[in-house]
Amino acid sequence: MPERPGRARHQTGRARRPFHVLLSRLSAMKGRDMRRGRNWMRGAAAALALFCAAPALAQEYLSGHEDLPLLAGLHQDPDSVTVFDAPQGRIVETFAQTREPAKAVLAAYAETLPQMGWTRQSPARYVRGAETLVFEVVDAGPPTVVRILLTSD
Repeated sequence: MPERPGRARHQTGRARRPFHVLLSRLSAMKGRDMRRGRNWMRGAAAALALFCAAPALAQEYLSGHEDLPLLAGLHQDPDSVTVFDAPQGRIVETFAQTREPAKAVLAAYAETLPQMGWTRQSPARYVRGAETLVFEVVDAGPPTVVRILLTSD
């Protein structure tokens, strides 16, 4: 059969052999063994899916307030974190930067924070219980530098 232009021809050989061997063993199974084989394959597929999804689920959080994610490619400057914790309340201030424009940063938080219980008061101000969260664009960049201020009463 003539080859189509632009298509690589697959060679049968060692690279595909382990998969064929596995399939031939599964097709030879019957009854109880077949169910075990299917369950094993399902378990292996689920483990592979979780393994592949783990990097996507990994996320950085704001130092000093571990349930506030850093979105829109923000990277916190570890030397910029200031935390004041007193009986009257708490203040966490930090600076983060990203290559994304300020609008994208505010839009990412506008979409995510309400799902975490925050109420939007303005495009850069959110409230949750006694906590207030304020985003201030210090430098429109690039890179965009954002001051994140979290206060609680």
